[in-house]
Amino acid sequence: MNINDSGLIILFTAYIAIADVLPMPISVSMMLAASILAVVEAGLND
Repeated sequence: MNINDSGLIILFTAYIAIADVLPMPISVSMMLAASILAVVEAGLND
């Protein structure tokens, strides 16, 4: 997966949003944030 600076910002923002709404282990929220980032990048590359 190609992660650039904007991708990292999206990933970090998604992680903060998920961690704020749903209290869960960091690994789980990071997995969710990574999947969100993958979807966003797929949409941008389309």
